[in-house]
Amino acid sequence: MNKVVNIIFWFIFAGYFLGLLRVDRDQVVKVETEETSEIIEKEKDLNELTDPYLKDDTTSYRQFKKYFRWRNLKGKAFKIKFYYSEKDLISSRNYRNSLNSYSTTLYRQLHRHDALMLKPVIEAFKGLKIKYGLNRYEFLEAVVTFIQSIPYTYILDPGRACGTTIINSKGYKHSYPDLNCKPNIPPGCCDNVKPWGLYAPIEFLIQETGDCDTRTLLAYSILEKFNYDIAIVNSNKMGHSMLGIYVPFVPGNGHFGLTAVSRKKYYLWELTATGLNLGDNYDFYSNDWLVTYQ
Repeated sequence: MNKVVNIIFWFIFAGYFLGLLRVDRDQVVKVETEETSEIIEKEKDLNELTDPYLKDDTTSYRQFKKYFRWRNLKGKAFKIKFYYSEKDLISSRNYRNSLNSYSTTLYRQLHRHDALMLKPVIEAFKGLKIKYGLNRYEFLEAVVTFIQSIPYTYILDPGRACGTTIINSKGYKHSYPDLNCKPNIPPGCCDNVKPWGLYAPIEFLIQETGDCDTRTLLAYSILEKFNYDIAIVNSNKMGHSMLGIYVPFVPGNGHFGLTAVSRKKYYLWELTATGLNLGDNYDFYSNDWLVTYQ
């Protein structure tokens, strides 16, 4: 009799214990499923690039996850990651649309407006500098090659269009072949970007869409935070913009732009193509390179 009672007792105990394990397992599975779903939803939100041309009355803003890989001129690989809010893009675009003067003032206004919003990419580059132990010149090259690595796209004002040739106010002829036209990227590129055929730094970072002065403005905005002596240098004859770097000496026949008054030399760095170093001529043989903004 005692043997039968013992067997029944152990069956009941085993059933109770297995029941507890099942409850605990179900709770764990439920928690893991909820956490996994939350992570998946967050990643989905970060990786789905929504239309950047939303209405101004948007009340909820999504995030852009920006991830870049590139190589410097020696072939060393770099990568950075940062995040932006849709709100930043809307603010940057709307401010640019409100401006009405193409001059030094335009660059200054766009640079100052976007300065605080550039903090995520500035922090990413600070981390890059520390991680790879870059000296001052190596870091300068890392920023430049980062911008060079983003494919070139025309950003044209309403007076120009892809596939056309125009003569500007100085009498110089400029062509805009369809080769550098990318109609499938956000609206406004590459034609009819009001005003001035230029994107602000935040717009360029998020859309990855930029021409020459869009690039020099972003380079200036980043490098200025690291106390480099830099400038935006433009040529009316070439209809082009390059980044100017002040250094005492550049080996070889480095091309440079001058300040209007002091004649201080800023050696030019081309940002619209990869593989070009500081001072490389890149066929821009013009004598009217002048510092537009410093």
